[in-house]
Amino acid sequence: MPAERGYFYMHVYQKGIPEIRGWLKQYPCIVPMRHPLKVAKSWRAREKPVGEMCDFYRRLVTAVDPFEPFYIPLDVPTRQTYLDLINESLGLGLETDWPVWKSTGLKGTLADHDQALVTDLIDELSGFFGRFGYVA
Repeated sequence: MPAERGYFYMHVYQKGIPEIRGWLKQYPCIVPMRHPLKVAKSWRAREKPVGEMCDFYRRLVTAVDPFEPFYIPLDVPTRQTYLDLINESLGLGLETDWPVWKSTGLKGTLADHDQALVTDLIDELSGFFGRFGYVA
């Protein structure tokens, strides 16, 4: 719970966003991020609807981003810079235990419909995704 740690973390697909608004007002939030195309490929591999994933990203931007959470993009070369900011700001000693190169690359393919959904999402939220260097 946030009160025990002094912060909380959530994923893009967090279904309880409405329930955590109180936490967002009281505690710092850390959100791990991945390129939406990578997430979409993972969702399809698990037979989850990519449109639902896109909706979760939209909800993140509209419901969580206004509270200025800390983001840690896991698949960018500057990941450590984000982690250093989190640690310095919150007095933590968080570390990642895998090299960035294991997280990069957009391997695999998506069906045309799913690819279009994600490309449209990235274009729609380009200001948000651009902060992490995520492009379609």
